[in-house]
Amino acid sequence: MLYGLIHVRYILTSKGMSAMLEKYKSYDFGRCPRVYCCGQSCLPVGQSDIPRASTVKIYCPKCEDIYYPRSKYQGSILFISCTML
Repeated sequence: MLYGLIHVRYILTSKGMSAMLEKYKSYDFGRCPRVYCCGQSCLPVGQSDIPRASTVKIYCPKCEDIYYPRSKYQGSILFISCTML
């Protein structure tokens, strides 16, 4: 739990935002599965601030939809909260 709070706090700093931008640009979080989005890079999104209430999904900023990650390992990204959006 403490790690999660520290992680959220780090991501909200300018250094954390820069790191997230680099991951976004290199498609680390995956691409949108819709054909019309042409491989748009996605972002991880949490739908609850309560730990273990739901798994991480991916959000496409082009079609503005939320998807289950393709890889089982992408769904295990921890501590992505609603607060980060």
